[in-house]
Amino acid sequence: AGVTWTASVGSITALGVYTAPTPVSTATATITATSKTDTTKAATATVNLTPIAVSVSPTTATLIGGASTTIVATVTGDTTLNAGVTWTASTGSITETGVYTAPAVIGSTTSATVTATSKTDTTKTATATITLTPISVSITTVPVAMVAGATQTFAATVTSDGTSAGVTWTASVGSITALGVY
Repeated sequence: AGVTWTASVGSITALGVYTAPTPVSTATATITATSKTDTTKAATATVNLTPIAVSVSPTTATLIGGASTTIVATVTGDTTLNAGVTWTASTGSITETGVYTAPAVIGSTTSATVTATSKTDTTKTATATITLTPISVSITTVPVAMVAGATQTFAATVTSDGTSAGVTWTASVGSITALGVY
């Protein structure tokens, strides 16, 4: 006597132990127990399956050349020993732990796409868009005509410099102080 077990997806042992497929591609599995004595008699059970999904946080960031940010990937529905993601970046670099580093020099504003791909189901991905902005410096003081021995204080504006490092002043003729006084 006894029953014969079948599963619509995944596998099931002769003892009725069900194993979900890897990766999960459907939302449910139908488990059927059919009588060995009377094969017209059967019972079914529905098992809800959670497909693998990948998400990242943050999904956007803005960086200057050489700066870094950490992107966190979350994988749901993956109970395999291989759970996790592999990282790729369209430009710049990214570590196995999700630390993205922008290229050292950025000539003009552009973007990088960082992708986290499920190790178990490589069709499941999530992306973050990193805006890469160059550092630019402009002198905001308009100099006037100067006579020998006169001084002029200059000011500079640094954009996209998240470090607030400021500027280093140099002059081709004469001298200028660290505070911009020529």
